Amino acid sequence: MRKRCKRISRPDSVRFHPYEHTDLMLGSRLHLEMVLTQPAVLDYMYSVMGIFNIAFALAYLQNNSHVLHQFEVAQMSLMGLIQEKRSPNQDEGNSLRQFFNQADRYIGIQNRAALVRAIGLVNHVAGKDGGDSEGRQLKQQEITTLET
Repeated sequence: MRKRCKRISRPDSVRFHPYEHTDLMLGSRLHLEMVLTQPAVLDYMYSVMGIFNIAFALAYLQNNSHVLHQFEVAQMSLMGLIQEKRSPNQDEGNSLRQFFNQADRYIGIQNRAALVRAIGLVNHVAGKDGGDSEGRQLKQQEITTLET
């Protein structure tokens, strides 16, 4: 007779449940739609930038340079809109929606431990200057200096 495995998987090592993924992404997805359809509201743009920062941090932690570059482009395009305080035009809106969908899929395939590390990294980098850190673009050199 086989013995039962007494190992219990750590709760952090399992994938996000669909409802957890929805909780994480739903607000920012609605904010993205508001950014694309209404005059510029910076709070909505900051929310979308937060998702791009999380995806960027995940790609950095996994040394995935191709995905890292994609989310860096997304961050730069959204940061340009934030700095100019304007809504995106049709082409910019389509690319932002595409980048957001990629971030949604990329975040959705991660395990809970990786997401917790990435969110912690984003919070640490965003909070390190102590000032108004909303809407900041997470940069690779900031992450690298944390690890050394």
